[in-house]
Amino acid sequence: MLADPEGTILYRLKGYSRKDGKPAIALEIQGEVSLSCQRCLEPVRHRLRSERSLVFVPASRLADFEDEEDDTDYLPVEDPVEPLALVDEEAVLSLPMSPRHQEGGCSTDSGMSRLQRECAPQESDLH
Repeated sequence: MLADPEGTILYRLKGYSRKDGKPAIALEIQGEVSLSCQRCLEPVRHRLRSERSLVFVPASRLADFEDEEDDTDYLPVEDPVEPLALVDEEAVLSLPMSPRHQEGGCSTDSGMSRLQRECAPQESDLH
């Protein structure tokens, strides 16, 4: 899905105790990546920006907290935290399912996408 491995994602992790006493992490990511447009297969820039709260609760009570808050996820307090894994997962979840240029923004040659141009028979193939 990435059109180019280059890109930058900045992140911030901040631990805190919520008003209800539960330990939590505030996770914020922002950056820009280059994805492949699903119309023309050319690179399209996509800005990432996401903020999420991760609250730690006993594993036996995880089901009690499902669907409680849209921007909050609950993690088992017993499991170790891998900060870069949290950032990676949030970045992936922030990507569009079908990245595309804005309407009319695809680079085309005679109305054909790059894939269509690459797969089209060449004149030398027709002889």
